[in-house]
Amino acid sequence: LYEEREDGDVVNCQNQRAASPEPSRVSLKSDESMGVPIAFSDKTVPFNH
Repeated sequence: LYEEREDGDVVNCQNQRAASPEPSRVSLKSDESMGVPIAFSDKTVPFNH
C-alpha cells in the first residue's frame, strides 16, 4: 500500500507541473506585459522558443 501511495504522490506532482506550463502559455502575452514570472524561471525552454 505504501508503494501505491508514493506512486499517487508522484503523479500528483507531475500533474501539477504539467498544468502549470499549459496556462502559462496562454498567459504568455499577459505575462510578457508584466514581466518574467517566477514560474517562467523553472521553464526557460518555452521562453527561448
